[in-house]
Amino acid sequence: MTMDKSYEANQLRVFLDMYEQGLIYRGVKPVYWSPSSKTALAEAELEYYDKTSKSVYVKFRLNSSSLPGLPHGDYPVSLLVWTTTPWTIPANRAVCISREAKYCVVDYECPRGNREHLIVAMNRLGDIRHVLKQQLPVVVTLSGHSLESLKYHHPLQFDIHCPILAASHVTMETGTGLVHTAPAHGMEDHSTGKEHGLDLHCAVDDNGNFSESVSFGLAGKSVLDEGNTAVIDLLERQGALLHLSDYQHRYPHDWRTKQPVILRSTPQWFANLSGLKEQAVRCLSNVKMTPPTSANRMVSMLEGRDDWCISRQRVWGVPIPAFYSCSTGEVLMNRASVSHVISLVKQHGTDCWWRLSVHDLLPREMVEQFGSEEFIRGEDTMDVWFDSGTSWASVLRDVSDGQTGIADLYVEGSDQHRGWFQSSLLTRVAVDGVAPYRHIITHGFVLDEENRKMSKSLGNVVSPNDIINGNKDQRGYGADIMRLWVASTDCSTDVSLGPGLLSRIADQFRKVRNTERFMLGNLFDFNPSTELLPDHQLLPLDQYALHLLHSYSEEVTQAYEECNFSKVHHSLMRLFTVDMSSFYFDCIKDRLYVEAAKSSIRLSAQTVLYHVLSVTCKSFAPIMPHLAEEIYSHRIALPNESVSAFKNGWLDCPSSWRRPDLAGDFEIARQVQNLAHSVLEKARIDRAIGSSLEADLVIAAPPGRVYEALKRLHGRDGTCGASTLCDIMITSHVSLVCSEEMATQPDLHVHDCTAIETGLPENKVFLTTGDILLSDGSLPATHVTVQASRCCLEKCPRCWKQWSATADTVCQRCQHVLDTQASSSIDRKSLRVEQINKS
Repeated sequence: MTMDKSYEANQLRVFLDMYEQGLIYRGVKPVYWSPSSKTALAEAELEYYDKTSKSVYVKFRLNSSSLPGLPHGDYPVSLLVWTTTPWTIPANRAVCISREAKYCVVDYECPRGNREHLIVAMNRLGDIRHVLKQQLPVVVTLSGHSLESLKYHHPLQFDIHCPILAASHVTMETGTGLVHTAPAHGMEDHSTGKEHGLDLHCAVDDNGNFSESVSFGLAGKSVLDEGNTAVIDLLERQGALLHLSDYQHRYPHDWRTKQPVILRSTPQWFANLSGLKEQAVRCLSNVKMTPPTSANRMVSMLEGRDDWCISRQRVWGVPIPAFYSCSTGEVLMNRASVSHVISLVKQHGTDCWWRLSVHDLLPREMVEQFGSEEFIRGEDTMDVWFDSGTSWASVLRDVSDGQTGIADLYVEGSDQHRGWFQSSLLTRVAVDGVAPYRHIITHGFVLDEENRKMSKSLGNVVSPNDIINGNKDQRGYGADIMRLWVASTDCSTDVSLGPGLLSRIADQFRKVRNTERFMLGNLFDFNPSTELLPDHQLLPLDQYALHLLHSYSEEVTQAYEECNFSKVHHSLMRLFTVDMSSFYFDCIKDRLYVEAAKSSIRLSAQTVLYHVLSVTCKSFAPIMPHLAEEIYSHRIALPNESVSAFKNGWLDCPSSWRRPDLAGDFEIARQVQNLAHSVLEKARIDRAIGSSLEADLVIAAPPGRVYEALKRLHGRDGTCGASTLCDIMITSHVSLVCSEEMATQPDLHVHDCTAIETGLPENKVFLTTGDILLSDGSLPATHVTVQASRCCLEKCPRCWKQWSATADTVCQRCQHVLDTQASSSIDRKSLRVEQINKS
């Protein structure tokens, strides 16, 4: 798209607008320069890697040894400076100090035995003593202000005298408190040099080599290699080198070639951000940032930036439409010349800048006024961040009618806080005074198993196609598992990707699929058009399940709106693992498998399964679309529903499903269920029971909120002691008593709310206790006791519950179901015979 002719023309229009506002200018400043690419680079085009540099401590001899408090002519006095770029010392033009800092003159013993005086900052003396391995006794202390009027000899050119200057960028964290200043090779150095009229000439060429203007045999040598070594050797021969060591640090590299860069003064085109950045920060305050912490990162980057180098020395890209006078070198660029170039670009593309002659590139009136031979075209191209940063001019507004638009969302990696996000903001604010976006989502990067950023140059990229379809070394997981992995990650941070993680995500995918399959399997005979029950006809347990589903729908809807896909994933897995599979499904299996096919209590459970299937399937469809469509292809739909998960609207969960009154009761019951599981496990380990259905439970709670909640869940109409509480505990019998009654009758059991004795004096009793609390803090800790023992009744061969009076006979409930099914079968046969006779 960025090579589209109209896109390139729109980009040049933005450039012209900013140029006419005085925001774009040509100047000579230090910029990041890549010798390997032979071009200037912006900060967004840098990558930082560990690099071992040469660290040197160098003395710069003062012109005079006369200092306040120091005996005249005692010993030679030198400034001690530290640098990790020895190659910049030939370009030294000053030493900067802090006016407010305290300095001292120390006594230094030279390797040959003679003595000298060195000037260092008091705050740095301890570290310097450690480096030079000398005591360095203090001779006299000085103020920073007293050093300002002094000059020193250049360490390589003794006849050149350089000043000591006060500067605000001097700190006491590292070095000696005296900063070697080369205006051609540092941002702050350049500012200081410009302020004090120092020589700003750069003696390093485009290849990163010393130019012919540099003496001492350095010309033509690479400043990052043999040139750096040669400077160190010169300093040592001059007697100026006091210490040399390796220094490992993070160093900027060219993002394309991965080679080190240098700071080098060159003529470039800049965007002046000194006033623009304040307006940009104000506009950014109205933009939603995800994660919120990314706002601070982007603001700090904006506030610390005064200029943006927008020119590059490449043979491709959108040209900076400047012409230069052959005689004076002055720039020719105005609305008429740029507008003419824009018209040509719109017709021919940016290649016309190099293919057409200057005569054709200049407007006719200028050719007639000046002649085309007077000018040459510029060879600089625009920064790629200016290319992408002006995308709003083509995507978000129709330039022909001037209508402006704002994007709902920009999504990119965290490195774009100083790249696309920032360049888009700066250019849009410069032209229209508004941000180009309403919402920014910053994502992290996929790292390899060694936590390294994936990049083509490192050869460690894992292809999504290999994850989906597999290759000779690994099996394919499919698109849905790939998408589920993406959704499961916290997109705001970097994430690692490896076989182990993908295997776990595949297990989660199978959990989702198997859960949906369970629901589909139990809806095989369910017709939602005629058998969906209204909410008020559902059992309390089923109403509670809909309450959980309603809460889930609200959670995932909000998470999607916030683009928080990891929260969607977490909510889905919690619903299926904790609420459905481990709780609700276990509680309703007896009804689904044993009750009469069209009984109201079975239809109640199927109604909920239908709703859970529909809502959850639509909720994860944006993440796992293939699975969602597969499920919908097997689901019995309502007459007005589509067979696609994407054509039935979003989650439809009526407010009537929200039942906070039931939620409290079931929260209590689920905590009691945990106690029951604990005591039943004790009984199983002791071999008193095999299945939980072989146990009798007695739950004792004091009068109050917990007891009343359990009592409400213990009152479902049914046979043989059936109740919601029995379903929850997954036992054949549950007895609920007050704690006082439990204390007076420890062997008490209650079946069908009637107290009877166990009849098994040798029956072993197991006990556990615990405190019940509500998550909202509305319930004080309530002590509950759960007691388990083996049931005295026999196992029903049909439902397996201990509800039969004698062995190998079905219980009363199952007999009723069988009789009902037999009667229904006879009725269907009679109806069929009658229809045949009539025909």
